[in-house]
Amino acid sequence: MAGDKKEVKIYALGDLHLSFKKLPTPGFWEEADEYKLMGEIKPAWTNHTRLIYENWVKIVQPEDLVLVPGDISWAMRLEEAKSDLSFLGLLPG
Repeated sequence: MAGDKKEVKIYALGDLHLSFKKLPTPGFWEEADEYKLMGEIKPAWTNHTRLIYENWVKIVQPEDLVLVPGDISWAMRLEEAKSDLSFLGLLPG
């Protein structure tokens, strides 16, 4: 049915700089354990992962496409990046 088609939106977001030691539980951000806190680099970036999550789920729909071109993680090895990549898997789009 033509009226049921959803419009796909395309978003791009880079420089996430995630650094989770383990996959966080949304809603329990104070328990999130990170290797590198962005708020220590610049105070304006305090809680940046919570803000990424909250805004992403508010804006992006499951049918949308999100391009994440780079600087996804601070990790230097795949094993260190697994929680960061799993975090992206929690998000729609």
